[in-house]
Amino acid sequence: MSRRRGAWRTGLVVVLAVTGVAALPAAHAAADAGPATAKLRADFNGDGYADLAVGAPSGTVGGRTEAGYVAVLYGTAHGLSTTGRKVFSQNTAGVPGTAEKGDRFGSALTTADLDRDGYTDLIVGVGGEDTASGGTDSGCLEVVWGGPRGLSGASSLATGRSAGDGLGAQGHLTAADTDGIADIAVGAPGENSGSGFVWSFRSSTATVVSPNGTTAFGSAVLGTDGTDARLGSGFAY
Repeated sequence: MSRRRGAWRTGLVVVLAVTGVAALPAAHAAADAGPATAKLRADFNGDGYADLAVGAPSGTVGGRTEAGYVAVLYGTAHGLSTTGRKVFSQNTAGVPGTAEKGDRFGSALTTADLDRDGYTDLIVGVGGEDTASGGTDSGCLEVVWGGPRGLSGASSLATGRSAGDGLGAQGHLTAADTDGIADIAVGAPGENSGSGFVWSFRSSTATVVSPNGTTAFGSAVLGTDGTDARLGSGFAY
């Protein structure tokens, strides 16, 4: 995967909706404005226009119910366009895994320029994924990489530790930037029989965000009663 120098762009808030989730674009500068100082939050192809990603975690893919998918619309000078739209699932070439019943790909979305190449990347929660390391419904995070032609190719970021963790489930994912470097916070409310757990995956100027150097905590660290607490069910960054 190539890495080019460029301006980083920060992550978006996860927006919950009845039918899915969306990573919403920031408005782009007016045509008669001077040089822009604000950074677009979701510009997957680097053309200067805000793009939109919308999750459909209950969507049917290849006959598999609730396999889930994410639809992407690219921005233009006239706003969002359905021309050139893309739909991503775990059946998309380059995306890890296979679309299976109950995977819920797109259960949470956020964006950040994780590889700092100047193109916004899309981080996708797969809250119902069964993983080799965690088991049934342990969940996982994946990233679809931005580039000059838009989103393509993907990598795994993290997986749940045990069955039922639901890592990356709806509303349990956010990206934050406080120092020019994107971090990802993700909750697993089902961890430890519903007590819950939170990980913050730290990026650096040299390393794409990963579980290395993670800050992690649960009720034991907080000194609280973890009984059915479901820690990590939501974030404010």
